[in-house]
Amino acid sequence: MNSVVIVVHNIPIRPEVLAMTRICMETLHQTADRDYQQILIDNGSRDGGETLELLKSYRHSDADQFLSSEANESISKCWNDALAVAAGEVVMLLNNDVVFQRSGWMSALEDAALGANVGAAGSKFLNWNGFS
Repeated sequence: MNSVVIVVHNIPIRPEVLAMTRICMETLHQTADRDYQQILIDNGSRDGGETLELLKSYRHSDADQFLSSEANESISKCWNDALAVAAGEVVMLLNNDVVFQRSGWMSALEDAALGANVGAAGSKFLNWNGFS
């Protein structure tokens, strides 16, 4: 099993944050080709709990974890909090604006991360126009 960590910070003047998060979560669920635990973090959103409720609506496993903080913390603190509860052999730290385009990405990243003499693995990210 892998652990997928996604951190979200939403404020009312940025409605695109939740729209991006919905796309991220939907494409994650559509393309994941391995068993995974989600660790979804509401990082001090100021929207009356809307972000945390949205994240909880994407529960797919009893292993999923939902974390929240009152204040907007550094991304590294959020990742460290997630690592403390991660159950996966491989932990994938992702942004909430990622759009997963095809199945197989998770197994490829897992295989790379578990290779001999590998401490970390990443993927190539493309902007909306196809350029990195």
